[in-house]
Amino acid sequence: HWDTKIKQWCGFQIMSTINMDLVNRSNRLHGYNENLVYAEKSIFPNFMSGFMQTMAFFYFGAFIACKPLGMFARKFLLPKQGEGLLPESEYSKGYLTVFGEGVGERGSKVNSVIHFPRDPGYVETSRMLVESGITLLRGEGVNIGGGFWTTSFIARPLLERLRKEGTVFEFYDPKKE
Repeated sequence: HWDTKIKQWCGFQIMSTINMDLVNRSNRLHGYNENLVYAEKSIFPNFMSGFMQTMAFFYFGAFIACKPLGMFARKFLLPKQGEGLLPESEYSKGYLTVFGEGVGERGSKVNSVIHFPRDPGYVETSRMLVESGITLLRGEGVNIGGGFWTTSFIARPLLERLRKEGTVFEFYDPKKE
C-alpha cells in the first residue's frame, strides 16, 4: 500500500508477527503501557518491488504447503547442500535501516533510527546472536531469574556491544530534517 505519512510504498515484513509478540511480551513483563500499540512494515522503492516480494512469499508458502512443489523446488530450484552461499563481497552490499516512532499518552513523540551496515539476512543476524550470547554469558545487565525473557532485558548492554562493531543508533527530530 502507499503510506501517505512517509510517502513510500509499504508492505508485509516477514518477521512482523513474531516481533509483535516479542514487543507485547516485553510490555507485559516490564509494564511499559497497557495501551501500547506496535506495528512494522517493509518500505519499497516502488510498487513493483513490493509486489514481487509479496509474490515470492506466496510462492515460498506454496512450496512449503504442497509436498510435490517442495520436492520440485529441492530438486531443481534450490541450491544443493554446501552450495548457495554468496561470495563474501556480496555480504558487504546489504544493510538494514529501521526507523521507529513512539507516541506518548499526551501526544509527545520520539523518533529513532538503527542502522546495521552489513547484510541483515546472514551477517548481522549472526552478529546479533553472538553478541546476545556474550551479553548473557557475561551477565551484563541481567538481573532476572528464570523463565522466558525477551532481549528487552539486555537491550542496553547489547546495544552498546553492537554499536562498538558498527551499528548506528540515534534519536532524531523529524521536524528538523
